[in-house]
Amino acid sequence: MIERNAARDAAVISYDKKLIKKANDCQDVVWLKEAMTFPYREFESAFKKKTIRAKFKRQQVIILKSCLPKAEQGHAEAQWFLGEIYSWGNGVTQSDKKALKWYKLASEQGYAKAQTSLGWMYQNGKEAPQNDKTAVNFYKLAAEQGDTGAQYNLGEMYKDGKGFTQNYKLAVKWYKFAGAYSELSWMYQNGFGIPKGIKMEWVYAHLTNLDGATMRRIQSLEKEMTPAQLKEAKRLLEERPEPLPPHRSKK
Repeated sequence: MIERNAARDAAVISYDKKLIKKANDCQDVVWLKEAMTFPYREFESAFKKKTIRAKFKRQQVIILKSCLPKAEQGHAEAQWFLGEIYSWGNGVTQSDKKALKWYKLASEQGYAKAQTSLGWMYQNGKEAPQNDKTAVNFYKLAAEQGDTGAQYNLGEMYKDGKGFTQNYKLAVKWYKFAGAYSELSWMYQNGFGIPKGIKMEWVYAHLTNLDGATMRRIQSLEKEMTPAQLKEAKRLLEERPEPLPPHRSKK
């Protein structure tokens, strides 16, 4: 039993050292965001779930401790990531107030992801006063730097007429930048901001996650299309440059 416990403790120490090494720079945002997401596994035993959750909590605390000094020193990416941690309540008590604080600090340095997050806080009145115009201003700053989350949100704001006059053409523009294929397919279906077109609706539908509802929609479109239209649509899809991955909204 003693040997087993020693082996288990050694494994935990090894795991934590590797984690600290990865988290110390607080720069690998993709890895860090994955590390802060609990690996839910439905069919694990109760004991295994408990073990995984304990390991996950240690992981969250280590990442938080690693990022906090860099954030306090003015590192914009670390500041944004701390905002994410407080916004979601990962390893800490959820706090919109603290999230807003760190988002603002990172945003003042021109960090695009923080500007997107700050826009979302204003859009939804999370600790900040609800203000669509202010949200749009932050989204524009981030979108112009190429942040796909901000580009998608701008498309939504233009589509819904929030923060400025409704403009479907500009909604389409930002949806294209964001790789918001499902929304673009819908715009082509309804002729909003672009000429209504079954071929392009079919093309963009194929670039989305092909779930059951999408596949049924594609099959329905193919029944409406002539052989020539379907052939042309397939050509457009094949000749299209490598697409961006479908947009994933932060919230």
